[in-house]
Amino acid sequence: MRYGVQTAAPLPRYSPRSCRAAGRTRGVELTINWFPGHMNKARREISVAMRQTDFKYVIGFSSVSHMGIVGLGLSTVTVDGLNGAVFQMFAHGIMTALFFSAIGYIYDRTHTKMIPELGGLSRIMPVASGYFILASLTAVGVPCLASFWGELMVFIAAFKVYPVGGVFAVGGLVLSALFMLRVVQRAFYGPKNEKFAHLSDVSFGQGIPRMILAAVIVLFGLLPSILLDVIDTASVAFIKGLP
Repeated sequence: MRYGVQTAAPLPRYSPRSCRAAGRTRGVELTINWFPGHMNKARREISVAMRQTDFKYVIGFSSVSHMGIVGLGLSTVTVDGLNGAVFQMFAHGIMTALFFSAIGYIYDRTHTKMIPELGGLSRIMPVASGYFILASLTAVGVPCLASFWGELMVFIAAFKVYPVGGVFAVGGLVLSALFMLRVVQRAFYGPKNEKFAHLSDVSFGQGIPRMILAAVIVLFGLLPSILLDVIDTASVAFIKGLP
């Protein structure tokens, strides 16, 4: 199964003019295949992630689904879509770093990454659990967290360019929230595993890098213009440069 750009012949050198020219001459596929390709990719990875029981596999498939959102933004060939795609890539990088730092700490203490073996961790390691939950809420696209603005701009652009397809795009986001909240519920709430009751939580020193990541997520969620103003200067010029 293939996703992304499919053309009958190799594209010319990458420049705004050559890419748009290729889209007009060879690739009705260049525009048409990008939207269903990336949304199918996002939905497929979400459905696979919902069946995973390993922490790292869940986050890995979640990351791929987020790249589907990035591809969707790029496929609109609009300023909003490009701004949203770049913003989403930035937010995804910070969010994933926080995800894996939390998972790494939990694995170091419990020696397991299997979700069914955990449970009730929020009562054993509330700080470590809090970092993972914050990253999960960011992945879901909760307002006032960094990824919200990237996803919002991408979906607005998608609705403008692909009115019907935009509905399916939002449906993919709902599925993403479903499986991420499912992981949080199974691993961090419910009955706790007494085998891990004696484990220590993240210390202040160990928490400093994680605090920085969490602060960046909240900062750009509350003040997205700090990053959007920088992205916009390049994306507007890029889109206007297309023939």
